[in-house]
Amino acid sequence: MSYVKKVERKRLLANWNKIYIEDKYGSISNSCIRMLTMSESLPPFVNKWLTMSLTGHGQFGKYLEKIGRRDDANCQCGLSEQSVHHLKFDCPLMNEPRYRFDMARRNCISPIELIKLEVVFMNKLRSGQMN
Repeated sequence: MSYVKKVERKRLLANWNKIYIEDKYGSISNSCIRMLTMSESLPPFVNKWLTMSLTGHGQFGKYLEKIGRRDDANCQCGLSEQSVHHLKFDCPLMNEPRYRFDMARRNCISPIELIKLEVVFMNKLRSGQMN
């Protein structure tokens, strides 16, 4: 029976991974966790701040405006609404942390280390550590 479970689990994960990779709504999660099988190595590093950053449901202007906790979604940089995507890829206030993250990522050889780097970077996004 355990062989059947193992084969079925592998088949289900392959189907789920295909859907995950092709999903147009999971771009932030997908940028951090390229394949679902990588998520098995996350538990020691996952925390509520990473989860908020991956889902966009956290201390971000766009979300806070959506739930009525802020009057507007504008970022402190003044260029756009403050979303995870904006902070991670476009916000000029995040240029220094983004540069340090990119340099560290280039030297990263292990998928586990890459995930740890993503966690640190996402925590900086969440906490608003602009430098």
